[in-house]
Amino acid sequence: MNPKPYQIFLNGVEQQVTFPPNLDPNQVAAAIDSPMFKNWVASFDPRMTVKGIEFQSIDMFGSKVGFIKFKMKITDTATGKWLPDVVFMRSDTVAILVVLESEEDHAEYAVLAVQARPNTGQYCFAEVLAGCLDDTNSFAGAAAHELSQETDGALILRADELIDLAKESGIDGPIYLSPGGCTEAMRFFLCRRVVSEEFLESLRDKATGVPEEGEFIKLKLVPVDDLETIPDAKTLVALHLYRMYIENP
Repeated sequence: MNPKPYQIFLNGVEQQVTFPPNLDPNQVAAAIDSPMFKNWVASFDPRMTVKGIEFQSIDMFGSKVGFIKFKMKITDTATGKWLPDVVFMRSDTVAILVVLESEEDHAEYAVLAVQARPNTGQYCFAEVLAGCLDDTNSFAGAAAHELSQETDGALILRADELIDLAKESGIDGPIYLSPGGCTEAMRFFLCRRVVSEEFLESLRDKATGVPEEGEFIKLKLVPVDDLETIPDAKTLVALHLYRMYIENP
């Protein structure tokens, strides 16, 4: 027997949210009440018509909703034609491009996090610092927190000291990284400082992260231009936005 469905309103139309017996109804309720699901519902374009949502799985991060996967009965409102109907939902994220300029020779280095990324099959995957949006729903606040956490307190900034690279480039809002497969949208921030060679040396191969969250990170410094060789979308986007920023300050 299937559990009793929940009801939500999408563009003013009542929708049933169904789910299989193996899902905890309390987790389903938490998912429906999560900011990421509410924001998705609030911004849904009426040119798409939904007739029912089926939750398939929910992953919790402690007491927080981490991932939601669901299917919809969805069509183009004007033509009635079928539209892609599977959604993998996760919270929005932040990326921080840390650029450190040596006060000795003025060379610029980017700080990368090297860690295991099982989705890529790689144990040592290098990428710009990044993390999930925090409970305050502040992109800059989350970025400042990630910066401190992933550098083990070596770089501590106030949120208002970070530069919103997308905004500076004329992009309004976060950037979707894989809109065909995931709801994740990312804000890109810049932390830029002039530092001593001693400070640069202190960051090289520094072990950081939050082990209790399965986060084991080693920091890596690379010349900024070498970011072109990193096979990571957010790193390449960050580099592109940074170059736009310094060319049009």
